[in-house]
Amino acid sequence: MVLSEQELDDILWENYYFLATTRVQAMEAMWGDLANGTLLAWALDSWGITSDDIVHSFTRIAESQLIGKDINEMAYEPTR
Repeated sequence: MVLSEQELDDILWENYYFLATTRVQAMEAMWGDLANGTLLAWALDSWGITSDDIVHSFTRIAESQLIGKDINEMAYEPTR
């Protein structure tokens, strides 16, 4: 199965934003996993996605999820 650009963006954003506290932390975690090789290993093994594909996805995600948004918005409201 081949992922479309939108499907890749959605998978990455949903997984990382859900696990992060804020939008910026989600982007930081994505770049960190790319830098340490875990994200690329998963992407290549699961979908045949290259590092260039991932970087392009990160750019699209940054444009759609950071520009004009509250970058400190939390993915979920913690229970108090």
